[in-house]
Amino acid sequence: MHLISQTEQNGGYWLITLQLDSNTLLPFGYQLHLDNRQPLALFQQKEYEAQFLSLAPLDNAAESLIATSPPGNQNTPAWQILSKQVADASQTENPILLLAKNENIANLLHFAQMNAQQHDLIAILEATDAFPFIVKPAKFLFEGLPPEAIGACPLLEDWKVPNRLCALNGLMGCYDGSIEDILQNWKPDASWATIDFRSLNKPLTNS
Repeated sequence: MHLISQTEQNGGYWLITLQLDSNTLLPFGYQLHLDNRQPLALFQQKEYEAQFLSLAPLDNAAESLIATSPPGNQNTPAWQILSKQVADASQTENPILLLAKNENIANLLHFAQMNAQQHDLIAILEATDAFPFIVKPAKFLFEGLPPEAIGACPLLEDWKVPNRLCALNGLMGCYDGSIEDILQNWKPDASWATIDFRSLNKPLTNS
């Protein structure tokens, strides 16, 4: 892998484009972890090019790590948990609830873009400080949520995926609370599958 470009996005995030050594599709939930730096979460892939979202740009040392031995999160306990959720959800005909926070929103968007036409998807996104996109008014209604929680992710709306946003810092258009708080007020049907990309936040230690 090597760096092609990196551009700053809304909310202080960075979109980092990498040239891949192979055009083999990277798995859902794929991330690069570079020592103690912010992880790079896969957003989309086209052939030998992949885009990642991070809360910080790459420095020279990080570029060297990527070029020599890309430290992916595959086969870590956190990734294995997510991989099982993805496999189970892929077998269902019921709606799939997608959950993500901060940079893991990129992993959720990657899954949603690839699966929105095959499955009924619903997404809830959480941000600590800000989202990596401009919040827009939602087109799809969510019964049971406060009327002020009307903000949505434009890309998910374009893919016809109903979604809502939440934050603890009073972001306009967002539910004032966490994903757990939303799920106390709005409970999905028990038959729905869930893919929780927040599981990727768990410590990375190999089993």
